Amino acid sequence: MVEMIDGGVTTPQGFKAAGVHSGVKYRSLDLGLLYSEVPASAFAGFTSNNVKAAPVQVMMKENSPTLSAVVVNSGNANALTGRRGIEDAISMKQAVANELSLDPVQVGVMSTGLIGRFMDMHKIRYGISRAAKELSVGREADNLLAEAIMTTDTIKKECAARVRLRDGTLVYIGAISKGSGMISPHM
Repeated sequence: MVEMIDGGVTTPQGFKAAGVHSGVKYRSLDLGLLYSEVPASAFAGFTSNNVKAAPVQVMMKENSPTLSAVVVNSGNANALTGRRGIEDAISMKQAVANELSLDPVQVGVMSTGLIGRFMDMHKIRYGISRAAKELSVGREADNLLAEAIMTTDTIKKECAARVRLRDGTLVYIGAISKGSGMISPHM
C-alpha cells in the first residue's frame, strides 16, 4: 500500500539535500546537491535526440547503477558547448567528489537552463562548496533543493510516500522533478 506523506527528497533515511545561490542566476537559487550516506540504486532516462547536453553525454557514458550524490545547476543547460561542456560536466562531478570524499563515478551531474552558453565554473565550484557544507535533512532542505533546480517552472514539484511491503517493512520514497517547457524531449 502506498501512502502519500508530507516530505521530500530527504524523507528516506540517509539522504541530505541543499540548494544555494552560486551566481549563475542573478538572484535565485541555482545549484542543488543531493547526497546519500550509502550508495543508492540509480536509474536515468535519457533523451534519444541526436543533440544531447554535455551532462547527458557524460552520464550516458558512465551509466553507473549506483550514485552517492547528484549535483544540479539551473540557469545554464551546458548544451551545445562542445568539448569544453563535457570537461565542465566532469569538473562538476570531480568538485562534488572532492567535497564529499567520493569517487567521481558515484556523482551524477545535471544542468538545466539556457542553451549555448559556457558554464562559469568559478561560480559552479563556489556553489558546490557551499552546498556541500549546507547539506541537511528536513523540509527546508527539501524545499531549497526543489527550488534550486527550477528554471521556467512556476511551482516546486516534490513529494514523499510511505510504502508497506508484503512482509510489513516500511519503505520511504522522496522525489523532486522539474520541467514545464520541454519541447519534444524524446525520452
